[in-house]
Amino acid sequence: MLLTQLHFIEEPTRLENSAAIDLTKQESENLEPHLVPFKNQRLKLGDSLRKCHQLFPLTWSGLLTLAAGVIGWCTLGSRHRDLVISAASFILGLLVIVLMVCVLINALRLHLRLRREEQDIGTLKLETGYPRTTDYQLEIGYFPFTEITWSWTYPVQTDVVTTSTFKTITETVTAQQRCQADHITRHFVVKDIIGLARMEWERTFPTAVTVIPNQENFSANQVLPSVSDGDEDSNPYGAPKGDRIEMRKYSNGDSSRDIIWKIYARTRKLMVRIPERAITAQPRSCAYLIGAHGDSSSASLARTILERHMLGDNWGFGADGTPGVITNLGQAIQAIAQSGNYALMSAHEAKITNLSAFLREAEAIGYNNCLIFIPSRLAPPPPPILSRWQRLFNSQEGTWPDWAKPARQALNSCHMTITWLMGVEKDPRKLASATEKAPLPPWQEKLQRYALAPKDAESDTSVEVVKAIIGESTPVWLYASDSCRFLVYNNISEAQ
Repeated sequence: MLLTQLHFIEEPTRLENSAAIDLTKQESENLEPHLVPFKNQRLKLGDSLRKCHQLFPLTWSGLLTLAAGVIGWCTLGSRHRDLVISAASFILGLLVIVLMVCVLINALRLHLRLRREEQDIGTLKLETGYPRTTDYQLEIGYFPFTEITWSWTYPVQTDVVTTSTFKTITETVTAQQRCQADHITRHFVVKDIIGLARMEWERTFPTAVTVIPNQENFSANQVLPSVSDGDEDSNPYGAPKGDRIEMRKYSNGDSSRDIIWKIYARTRKLMVRIPERAITAQPRSCAYLIGAHGDSSSASLARTILERHMLGDNWGFGADGTPGVITNLGQAIQAIAQSGNYALMSAHEAKITNLSAFLREAEAIGYNNCLIFIPSRLAPPPPPILSRWQRLFNSQEGTWPDWAKPARQALNSCHMTITWLMGVEKDPRKLASATEKAPLPPWQEKLQRYALAPKDAESDTSVEVVKAIIGESTPVWLYASDSCRFLVYNNISEAQ
């Protein structure tokens, strides 16, 4: 029924020029069949070695300290009868052994406590960026020279801070990525206060976790509803029962207020106005969220628009990972959280977006406008070890993910009005103006980006996404979280 239009819109200034990026993605070569068993054996061996390393009670520092104490006692201490070296070696060895024994005892206490703990299937709801103290607490008494901490290995991108008292340890969780999981994997660590002894292991808890994106802080006055093109049978501004725009001959019982006196004066015939045939208001606007790397701001924008009813009354929603058209707000928020499960999947398990099926179903229901929330990044960043080298020698910023090409192909057979909507953290015009003020040769720009950028830094590629996804009939709307402003790009020339 309604499609949101944005005001306080600022026309984008000149942005950084860059070459168009090809949407085609090179498929990785499949592993040869005779190499599969060797790869499985290598993975099993690596997993076994990792578990042995985690259960070994000494760290590298503790192992070196113990070796130094033993070597000092056996060489200079006993052979040359050096009392100073003998005493120092004995103290070092004794310190390591005492701390190792304390860690072993405390680890055994923790293991027995976790075995006695009941496996309650609870639920936990989090919001990205906001810390929350969960109901999980570990009631275990204090043991000298040691401390117990843990972190979450599943779901990923979750920061955990443990707070210890004399008898209880509680956790405060801050999620960074939306998701929906059916269990939590906690990585427990028992270590000493110096860092010489350490034991760690993982345990799975059957707790349902739902992480939803945070809301954006723009006001509802910045988004105003406008009426889309109406039906030929009725005025879209009129009541659903029909306006009195048709006429017929006067009959007994008709009200005199409905008589068209101008026609009577011209033809001497009494004609009265009658309502047009009644119609039922049809749903008009829907929205879809593509779940991929770099969609955190777009997911927050989708949640804000849904919860503030900016799509009108009869809206529909869809997201990757949830089939069909959703019309319930609670189910829509769950779908937004579930669309972030791509971060929990491996590369071969991740699915391509099902935007095409959603558009076909929404068009069959009767929607004629669709907002598509798209990510603002090209591809996931490379591993930390290779990130700087790839950033220095690679001319492209990244390869296109699986959603880009199918998303454009889905519009070929769609007759709805499509609008791309992207959430970004920083205004892309600020990045462009900073680049224009101090232009550098390409090799100097790469060297500066390699030397100054942190290892986990990721360049902003929202403008490249706009250039590749924009069309003549599909404008791209950008919402910058830092400035709380909307930008609109109607064609490729504005993005350049």
